[in-house]
Amino acid sequence: MTPFAPVDRPNLEITVRNENGEIVGSLSVIESVQRKLSLTTHLREPQPQGRYEFTAELFYSPEAVQDSASASLVLPQDISAG
Repeated sequence: MTPFAPVDRPNLEITVRNENGEIVGSLSVIESVQRKLSLTTHLREPQPQGRYEFTAELFYSPEAVQDSASASLVLPQDISAG
């Protein structure tokens, strides 16, 4: 995140969707006080594989999204095989 004033504490909502558009993971950061974050989200699928779309929205109030971004990740068929 870009620097923000101490009185402005942004919220962050991250959603993960599988190839079928189903939500398989999400996380929320409420009024962050830190600019740099390290986050982990778990996929609610027994065998995660294929393409996943991550969407992040940053906002200060629920009515107005300030910024958004998305990225894709492709997991191989069998991630346990080395």
